[in-house]
Amino acid sequence: KQWYQRRVHGSASRARMGDTGRLFSYDTAVLAASGAVGSVTASCLTMPLTTAFTRLQLEDNRQAKGPITTMLELVRDEGFLTLYRGCQSTLLSISISNFVYFYSFHGLKKLTGAGSQNALKGLFFACTAGCINVLLTNPLWVVNSRLKMAGIAKDTPKYR
Repeated sequence: KQWYQRRVHGSASRARMGDTGRLFSYDTAVLAASGAVGSVTASCLTMPLTTAFTRLQLEDNRQAKGPITTMLELVRDEGFLTLYRGCQSTLLSISISNFVYFYSFHGLKKLTGAGSQNALKGLFFACTAGCINVLLTNPLWVVNSRLKMAGIAKDTPKYR
């Protein structure tokens, strides 16, 4: 019972740590890692669809016949692995981005002591975490987009 009370209500040593102790906590890191793993899993499953949409948007000579037809054409012309082109950089960007988002969201909740659920507080924390995420991870997404499309067209530079 004592372990449960310390876990739920905190200990005296945790109270002395102040705000940074609440921000840099094991629970916040676990929640952030869970969010990152979930988003990476979802991204792996939807990567072929995302590739089809990206290619339809960026290639002028490709006619929009729908995502399934586009995926089949890409596999026929370039092979199956083209549906997962840029997978490493995309998954790295998504995992870092969602880790930052979920860590910011749950860290803000702990930092402000917002234990009770409130729609307005939740919206505020989500918007703030989203802004922090975009500001910190935007360079990753720029590099990811360039790497994903590198070398597809003849005039597109190839990155190593």
